[in-house]
Amino acid sequence: MTGNGTAHDEKKVARLLRRAAKQDLASAQYALGLCFKLGASVVHDEEEAVKLYTQAAERGRAQAQVNLGYCYEKGIGCVQDDARAARLFRQAAEQGDSSGQFALGDCYRTGAGVEQNLALAALGVRLEKGRGV
Repeated sequence: MTGNGTAHDEKKVARLLRRAAKQDLASAQYALGLCFKLGASVVHDEEEAVKLYTQAAERGRAQAQVNLGYCYEKGIGCVQDDARAARLFRQAAEQGDSSGQFALGDCYRTGAGVEQNLALAALGVRLEKGRGV
């Protein structure tokens, strides 16, 4: 992460994101989760990334729901759970998130965490808020 017009200071980035995440700001929880997942500005820690993605996902952050879904799908920083991954992808898809829609469509294609449904998979599972599949 870099700033415009300021010197790059990774420790400061992490410190500010931690402060904002503690104030329950979903965008900061998501961003700090990314930092832990990638080892950027902090030590690489997939379990901490999952914890932060969970906090942001619970506050409705679609990108966090997708990233957390991938963690559960692959067992990264948590126990692998296809059904939970599919639920998280659905939450993001219902907000119109294209990554969530694609990931949920892939779940329907493979039957991972949901009953296999190739028709839904072919549609890319485009969901609108308030309308489910």
